[in-house]
Amino acid sequence: ELFSETINLVSFFNEINELCGVRAMSKGLKFCYQAAPNLPTSISIDGKRLRQICINLLSNAVKFTSQGTVQLGVTYSDNTLELTVKDDGVGIPQELHREVFKPFIQTGSSDYKVQGTGLGLAITSGLVEIMGGNITLDSAPNQGSLFTVQIPAIVVVDSQIPVVDNTAITCSIIGYNRLDQSSAQLRALVVDDMVENCLVMRSLLEQLNFAVTLAADGVQAVQLATNEPFDVIFMDLVMPNMDGLTATRRIMEYPGRSNTIILATTARAYPEDQAASLEAGCRDYLSKPVARDRLLQLLVKYLPIEWVYAENLYTSNVTSVLSPEETASTLNAEQSQQLLDIIRLGAVKDVISNLETLLQAPNCPTQAKYLLELARDFKLSSLRSALKANISCGCEQMH
Repeated sequence: ELFSETINLVSFFNEINELCGVRAMSKGLKFCYQAAPNLPTSISIDGKRLRQICINLLSNAVKFTSQGTVQLGVTYSDNTLELTVKDDGVGIPQELHREVFKPFIQTGSSDYKVQGTGLGLAITSGLVEIMGGNITLDSAPNQGSLFTVQIPAIVVVDSQIPVVDNTAITCSIIGYNRLDQSSAQLRALVVDDMVENCLVMRSLLEQLNFAVTLAADGVQAVQLATNEPFDVIFMDLVMPNMDGLTATRRIMEYPGRSNTIILATTARAYPEDQAASLEAGCRDYLSKPVARDRLLQLLVKYLPIEWVYAENLYTSNVTSVLSPEETASTLNAEQSQQLLDIIRLGAVKDVISNLETLLQAPNCPTQAKYLLELARDFKLSSLRSALKANISCGCEQMH
């Protein structure tokens, strides 16, 4: 069943870019995102299903690529949104091009097959079909794969506006202020048996200045939660050894205020799953793939916090972030712009390489070391904010 909504394409794909970029970089791959310059600002489409299609195809590309690049392209014309996902992976023989869209069909060696159920492309194909679109595959063994998806979509506004970089707006929340008089860093426990899901959640939360602990199943979650306090727990419902519902009940058996804010994370999100999670003790639920906006809504709803926005970095408060004494130790505007351009391509490894080279140079700005730490931890929002602050300061000094 489809539920159309208005989505901002720039915000939507910036989020997809960041989520999948983390997965690719964690595997040592280069991730590139390219949007056509004439994308409309907003379209009417089922955003949840579109997100699922993107995540499924990109996750599949990362899974079957051991080295090289994964690319996401987005264009719009004739009331049609077109997505292309290209990889340098193992490729698919011509005779299997139709078969891969059937349930439980997997290609490649056994090393790849043990990583999933063989349902990803079947689900993706089904979603594209019910949305009135089509999906095609161009691939050959050892030459990578190219999936092309075309889905009908209506522009919400009358005119098409060229894409602008509004990353500072869509990813502008960079931290929080506590409202309970405490100065302690908020702690989150992420419970999921899929390493990629854990890495994505950790990246999202660390960008917001949360301290993050990971658990691979319900058994580990119960052990951790009964020995140390967490401000919020993200609990996957389907896991080996002990499922999320059982783990939630065990944690809720322990008295005290700590560890009572548990948010279920599920890829199914059927009404019965939501009801079961609430009955077990979860406060709310997040559908997977996790949408950043939904995560932000739930965190501010259940925790005593208010968000800190990055806009403060570019306006009158810029000197409070970069004092005159520190300005001389920051990257200049040109250096910062070069790094920003690389980040927009999703090439975090190239950012790291550039900063490492810069650190070897004489009179290297002291900020480079801090920026390198952000890049290595995939804290892309904080990295972008710092670089844009440098550019803003540079422009003010020129005037």
